[in-house]
Amino acid sequence: RLNLCGGMTPENVRRVGASDLAHSLRELRWQAGEAGDVAVAALARDQWRKLTRLNLSSNRLSARVLPALAAAAFTPRLAKLNLSHNP
Repeated sequence: RLNLCGGMTPENVRRVGASDLAHSLRELRWQAGEAGDVAVAALARDQWRKLTRLNLSSNRLSARVLPALAAAAFTPRLAKLNLSHNP
């Protein structure tokens, strides 16, 4: 499990997604980070091969990021996706 709180740039998200961590992580909690659509779209481009739980609550996400999340390779494996407290 990885808990992130606070802002992360799209570049930092890409670095985490390209690391070994992304291949073994089962749960990512990225709450109240005000990540924004661009950073979450960057997250969705990576494999996150074992991810089954994703919490993106309170990040000021808009509906524009939903197609990227829906198309992400990890989405079919998610047992839980939390998008609460976003517009």
